[in-house]
Amino acid sequence: MKKKKIIFSILTIIIIFISSTSVYYCYNVVENSNKKSINFTNNTILYDILDNVYPLSFQLDNVGKKEGIPKYLTANEEASEVFYHNNILYSRELMSEKKNIKYYAEGNNNKLGNTNDDIKNIQNNTDLTDKYQWYLKIAFNEKGELTYDTLGCPIAGNQNYELVWNNFKQTYFQYLDEYDTNAILHNPTNITIYFAVPYKLNTNSIDAIAYYNESNLNNTNVETIIPFAFIAIIAVCLYMLLYPHEIVKEVGIFKYPAKIKLEPLVIGIVLSYIGIIKIIYGLIIDTLNGYYINKLTIIGFGQHSELILGAMNILSWAGLLFLSMFCIFYLKSIFKVGFINFIKNNTICIWLFQNINKLINKVSSFDINDDINKIILKIVLVNCLIISIICCFFTFGIFFSLIYSTILFVILKNKFNEFKNDYDILLNAVKRLSNGDFDVEINQDIGMFNSLGTEFTNIKNGFEKAVNEEVKSQKMKTELISNVSHDLKTPLTSIITYVDLLKNDNLSPNKRNEYIETLDRNSLRLKNLIHDLFEVSKANSGNIKLNFVNVDLVALIQQTKFELTDKFNEKNLTFKTNFPEEKIILSLDSSKTYRIFENLLINISKYALENTRVYIDIISHKDEVKIIFKNISADEIKVSEDELVERFIQGDTSRNTSGSGLGLAIAKSFTELQNGIFKVNVDGDLFKAIVIFKK
Repeated sequence: MKKKKIIFSILTIIIIFISSTSVYYCYNVVENSNKKSINFTNNTILYDILDNVYPLSFQLDNVGKKEGIPKYLTANEEASEVFYHNNILYSRELMSEKKNIKYYAEGNNNKLGNTNDDIKNIQNNTDLTDKYQWYLKIAFNEKGELTYDTLGCPIAGNQNYELVWNNFKQTYFQYLDEYDTNAILHNPTNITIYFAVPYKLNTNSIDAIAYYNESNLNNTNVETIIPFAFIAIIAVCLYMLLYPHEIVKEVGIFKYPAKIKLEPLVIGIVLSYIGIIKIIYGLIIDTLNGYYINKLTIIGFGQHSELILGAMNILSWAGLLFLSMFCIFYLKSIFKVGFINFIKNNTICIWLFQNINKLINKVSSFDINDDINKIILKIVLVNCLIISIICCFFTFGIFFSLIYSTILFVILKNKFNEFKNDYDILLNAVKRLSNGDFDVEINQDIGMFNSLGTEFTNIKNGFEKAVNEEVKSQKMKTELISNVSHDLKTPLTSIITYVDLLKNDNLSPNKRNEYIETLDRNSLRLKNLIHDLFEVSKANSGNIKLNFVNVDLVALIQQTKFELTDKFNEKNLTFKTNFPEEKIILSLDSSKTYRIFENLLINISKYALENTRVYIDIISHKDEVKIIFKNISADEIKVSEDELVERFIQGDTSRNTSGSGLGLAIAKSFTELQNGIFKVNVDGDLFKAIVIFKK
């Protein structure tokens, strides 16, 4: 057997190494030529280009804010100020970072450009038409009327840029209504702008073109490698499936983990899969785009960088393949001993049930309803035994102990009967109260229970008040139970369904993995829901210990926003922040404050309308600091502002989103625990959350 175990171990290492190495070398199949073409009909890309029009026109006018802004905007001073900062200064600052957008502009006897190429005459220059994949001429006459010319660019053709410009203005400048409902935005005048985008794109750019190019490339890379990964996984799984189980179960690396109880082992496997897949995904992206090579080279590994990077990739794939092999081995173990027997002997739930059942049986064997005479008799017998032992030293000790015991029995019996009668009076009053009779009173003397009689009156009054409060909150409880049942039932039903499907022995590995992924997703959703429920319950009960430290609010919001960047990028949300230049330091619980901002930003990532702007303002007053989050909701908000911060309430009343409905409730509870104020405002599709902390 020892020799067979060694052969299996060596063979397993070789197979995992060959499979993981093969997957890594398949990276070479992915070439940059697989990049998808940039879709210039995408409004986000076109709006990003058109966002340069106003700052270019303003520069060509060569005037100050006071003289220049009225040319473009008719509005009050507040709206004009916001327009100037957001769409003149800020957009002008971003222009230098949009390295894939080349332009040449002329008007008012001035010229501007960010390229040495003569893109004004690109139509007649074959070298430039070969260099640039998209180009367009936009002009505004003295009346602000727009005309455009695609200059023969086929990609720029078949597009109504006058309509695109009007949509751009309506979408990007709708925020002006917040400051002046009568604001009128005018077109530039007497300006001609040539825009061009090269074939060779700069990845170190903040424009939408670079973002979509990188996103397409990453997706292509991963999609190309996934089939090779599945082949490797299937290969090692078949190897484990066909190898004799009696040999494998004696190998320590499989034997000892299999002894762990089912529930923690499944959780460990699921978490391991999630962790390894995330690591592999990051390695694929950053290996193919050269990020890790550059980092390793900078660190000082030089010519060994590729070797180290290869080892990192191979070890990660080896971990995934081994985990897949272990899952097959574990499933084979279940079928070997039988599913029922396995559940009985290898689950924490059954173990707890068996031991609790034994304990209950032991406790229930004790009879607490013995007759009072028997209880007293036991006590007296013990007392008699003690006295008899003492009296054994005297001649008449036993005789006197019998007399003493008899007298003591009678006295105690009468006393205990009095206690019992007084107790029955108190117990009867408690029973009447428990049946809802609030007119019950204890007026007679009940001896040693008089103090309890006084407390009973207090309890009766408190109980009556509690019942009245309970009646008032019945509607809320009914809704809470309904929402909890719905939110718990949805993932739980899915888990039960897919567990039943996994019992099918004829499932293909792909289907089995698909079902397992569904189980993973729903179990995580169930876990997050229960975690949030515990969080808001503890917060509302006040059972939370706060650890107050000095917290930099600006840094904490920026950190939270950075950690959720991927979620915001999925919806192409643009953030506009208005933070004070100085630090805002308050004495707060850092973890709870982080959770407040995290919940609000996650709420924005879920419900904000795609391709819109999100505003975060921090306003410092003398006695308080106000933090305001604003976004445009993707769906109509059909519930009131007060209901939005209740438990299990979602703006989506059909409850089709993956959220628990507890995010705003937790944020409100954590804010109020720190003596702050939390409120939300809804104005049409504009959702505003306001957090106020005392200084």
